[in-house]
Amino acid sequence: MHGRSESSLKKHNWALIDRLREASTLPWLLGGDFNEILTLSEKQGGNRKPHHQLTDFRECLLRNNLADCKPSRGWFTWMKSGPRTAPTRERLDRFIADNDWFLNFPTFRAWSEYSPNSDHHFILLDTVAPSPAPGARGKDSVFRFDDCWAREPECISMVQSLWAHSTGSFADRLATICDGLRQWQCAKRATDWERIPRLRSEINRLSSRRLSPKDLEVLLAAKGELCHLLKVQEAYWAQRSRVLWLSAGDQNTSFFHAKASARKKKNALMGLYDANGYWQTSTNEVLSIASDYFVSLFSANPPVVAPAFLEHIAPSVTEDMNSGLLATFTAEEVIAAI
Repeated sequence: MHGRSESSLKKHNWALIDRLREASTLPWLLGGDFNEILTLSEKQGGNRKPHHQLTDFRECLLRNNLADCKPSRGWFTWMKSGPRTAPTRERLDRFIADNDWFLNFPTFRAWSEYSPNSDHHFILLDTVAPSPAPGARGKDSVFRFDDCWAREPECISMVQSLWAHSTGSFADRLATICDGLRQWQCAKRATDWERIPRLRSEINRLSSRRLSPKDLEVLLAAKGELCHLLKVQEAYWAQRSRVLWLSAGDQNTSFFHAKASARKKKNALMGLYDANGYWQTSTNEVLSIASDYFVSLFSANPPVVAPAFLEHIAPSVTEDMNSGLLATFTAEEVIAAI
């Protein structure tokens, strides 16, 4: 893409995208110099962009179901400066893609590189960028209950059985349930997800011929089970997408899946800079850097000495109030708070 830079001609850029979008139903990716920004954060210095120009670009992406591929490195891709004027920087170059493309390449990485022979930076994209190290988030993954199983009779029975056979404190018994559900969820999800395409095939097979009363019962049962599994799968991805403005129930699975993939990519931790400014990517180094940072952040070294003027401020918390605040929590207080 090399968009026209004249304001009066930019409408032809968006009309071209509309025509190209209609020409193919395949997963869609477009990159290049669009000569326009999407938001004011993509411009630094110079005159303020007319609002209608940004709106026209955003509406073009919206009606064609396209989204910006956020770069992992680099932001402003064009700069103009003069001997007597402050430099102006804009993000004019980018990649945009549709939902199908994001689903096919969930681990992509886009970035920009400086070019000494142009006022524009190169933009690059790797469709199969490496995923973060498996242990980058810690050796033991945190258990998260999948809400899609909450009404499953099998899940309810599992929780009741685990609770009945657990011992120790409330926390210990809760940990036992989490360990049991962690394994059950993985097995259940794999079994159900594999069953969906088999049910589709069975329904298609039965729908292509005349059926006996027994075959008709099988067809209705398969349709009912498939509908249930699709709802469960949609609820599963809806929970991971963190999309609060769209409810599950209208087969939005692919949308939720794309949002969940985008969240995973955004939250992926590829590495950290250590105290000496060197980029570290190994799991042990990343964990050590993060731990040292927060230990230093929440440690007082040397101990902070209260300024003298604090002695002249009347305390708001009395001794009795302070004793109550420092008292040990009781089970009754916890239950009442919950």
